[in-house]
Amino acid sequence: QRSQVAQAAIGEAIAGAAGSISSILALYPLDTTRTILQVRAPPYDKPTTILKLLFEIIKNEGWLRLYRGLPSALFGSSLSWALYFAWHEVFKRWMARGRKKITAAEEMLAATLAGILTTLVVNPIWVINTRLKLAYRRRLAGGASPANKGAAEKEEVAVGGKRVNINFMDLIRREGLVGWMSGIVPSIVLLINPGIQLAVYARLRSLLRRPPRPNEAFLMGAVSKFFAVLLTYPAHTVRLRMQSGLSSFPDMGAAHVGSIADTIDIIRGLYAGVENKMATSMLHSAIMFYVVELFRKINRSVAKKAR
Repeated sequence: QRSQVAQAAIGEAIAGAAGSISSILALYPLDTTRTILQVRAPPYDKPTTILKLLFEIIKNEGWLRLYRGLPSALFGSSLSWALYFAWHEVFKRWMARGRKKITAAEEMLAATLAGILTTLVVNPIWVINTRLKLAYRRRLAGGASPANKGAAEKEEVAVGGKRVNINFMDLIRREGLVGWMSGIVPSIVLLINPGIQLAVYARLRSLLRRPPRPNEAFLMGAVSKFFAVLLTYPAHTVRLRMQSGLSSFPDMGAAHVGSIADTIDIIRGLYAGVENKMATSMLHSAIMFYVVELFRKINRSVAKKAR
């Protein structure tokens, strides 16, 4: 029994990692642009559309700028989904206790527990990745100048005018546990995102009464992500700003909630760029579950031959 659980968990981990890597490679430039648009950090802090910002970044800094932080994203996402799918499978089988199916509530609980464990491990990777996407280099006063040509030009990495650490060792050494846990509260809140996503996907999958074909998984992955993003987007905005080293809330023109108009402004700020997040996240999810179901099919074939 334990060997079957371990084999299933490993199979789910491989499927999750493969699906995650495939979706990131396909959509990383759009994801970078969406992050910059959502956080609104200088020098790209003016309201615009995702396509206009994409072309502005390419014009100003070249197309490679859109791939900054890709290695950390690949490592973080593959590790995240590998751990998530593995722990999710373990928790589901533990809750089932011999039953063929678990309830929707148990599905949500399994997803949440798996998400908490995963988040605590991989959070610093996403702190680094967020800062890499947003960071730019700026000259420090006292560096090279016409009057002092021999001096080396001094630079530092900044986000929104604030110096930040963009590698793991600097993050731990200079910021410690606070840096490791940057944005952890909204990250924990966001655990309901994959919980909602997997619960909706599992429900759609069960309606088929058979393993879904890859093209069906593509559609179900997109639909499940739509509901997850719609309900959790404000927490995502707050998390990105906290991980970037900026304040938790963007400047929305209201210091506090003093009227209905102020409240509407704050809500608009928290949902700024939601359409871009929705589009990229739905594509991520669709591609990921397409690949996941392909690997699940391979896992079933391997398990069948091993019997």
